[in-house]
Amino acid sequence: MKNILITGIGGDLGQSISRVISDEFQEINIYGSDLNNLNSGNLFCDEIYFLPFASDSNYISNLVDLMNKLKIDLLIPSTEQEQSKILTNLKNNKLQNFDVLGCFPEIYSIGRDKLVTIEWLSDKGIQVPYTKLISNIDKENIVRILNKYKKLILKKREGSGSREIFIIEKLSEIPKQVYEEPSKWIIQEFIPNDSGEYTIAVSVLNNNSNYIQFKRILNYGSTSHAEVINNKEINNLVKKIINNLNYDAAFNIQLRLKNGVPMIFEINPRFSSTVYARHLMGFPDLAEWISYRLEKKKNFKYNFKIGSKFYRYFAYEIR
Repeated sequence: MKNILITGIGGDLGQSISRVISDEFQEINIYGSDLNNLNSGNLFCDEIYFLPFASDSNYISNLVDLMNKLKIDLLIPSTEQEQSKILTNLKNNKLQNFDVLGCFPEIYSIGRDKLVTIEWLSDKGIQVPYTKLISNIDKENIVRILNKYKKLILKKREGSGSREIFIIEKLSEIPKQVYEEPSKWIIQEFIPNDSGEYTIAVSVLNNNSNYIQFKRILNYGSTSHAEVINNKEINNLVKKIINNLNYDAAFNIQLRLKNGVPMIFEINPRFSSTVYARHLMGFPDLAEWISYRLEKKKNFKYNFKIGSKFYRYFAYEIR
């Protein structure tokens, strides 16, 4: 038996990871960690353990102590904060003597900071939405930019989800906190979702690449409905990104279309919460990575079908 620890087991990504493991690897013990048990995390692991916030000075030492206690073979962090903290302590995909999956230094250096993402893409000759750092422009120029684009997206350079993201049409709509920390915020050209929003899951393992395109609908920051599509322009864009990477990684790309041209506004340097849905649809990227890291030597087929759809819904369990 092998032992896996999933951090952030109370969240949607942690639980999606657990469901992939449960479906594909019956011989693996699943342990979870979180801040507390005031969530459904205990339903997705054999035992749940508590760890402090990743920002806590004792986080790494507590995490390592827990892995020693449980004899963990593979650690999979599922929250952005834990991923970031673990990456600063990572050497050769290991946290001390423990193998880690889901922390990819190269793609993390590209995707963690949204301004860096745009600059990296532009440097590779990829068309990107107009993006500026707030601290580099004055109010007069913001007004000029608003007059040109009519709407702008205002968001933090780091972080994911829909929190602290604003759509502004005039200068007075910029929140006060933006001016207090202008180096942490960017404005970006607003691209309407008339043609939809797209998320592309990408896996590059042993120099073999696989990816799946979804046209999706977001609700409360998560994908609630998605359809597998095959857009030629998106294909070309994804291949160009893969060809400019030097190391294996799993990540997902967020984009919209502007006059038919894919415009990336975010690269998330990790597995995404659609990982279980796409596993069911024939895109077993996480299972392949786990098998590889645990030396299971199990073969997986990528046999998803264009036009397949998934729907996310809520369920309750009473105990």
